[in-house]
Amino acid sequence: MPEAPTHPQRRHLRRLERVFAHHPVFLVTVCTLDRQRVLTLPGFPGELAAAFRQSAYNAGWAVGHYVVMPDHIHFFCSPGAEAHVLPRFVGRWKSWTSRQARHLGTAQRLWQREFLDHVIRSQDR
Repeated sequence: MPEAPTHPQRRHLRRLERVFAHHPVFLVTVCTLDRQRVLTLPGFPGELAAAFRQSAYNAGWAVGHYVVMPDHIHFFCSPGAEAHVLPRFVGRWKSWTSRQARHLGTAQRLWQREFLDHVIRSQDR
């Protein structure tokens, strides 16, 4: 019987401890687990949009433009005065959208554990 392949130990991405900017804007990328091509299934883009509309109320984050691809999503977001920290906001968003995806018949686990974020910099600041 062949042995199962071993995978190298991955290091987790480091996050900034603090962001020194007034009203920072982040570009966030979230990928589906194993790059499943499920985000464009009928009905699901609407669920993603609803989650973004509710994010200011639920977690204090305003979400602007976003792009839904079959296996990942990019979105711009900015924290309000009483916002959760970014990892908590993204975690709650993933949890809510995972529940919605299960109602539409997708896999149990939808998202990769981590996500990518970049602070948008401007020369005007």
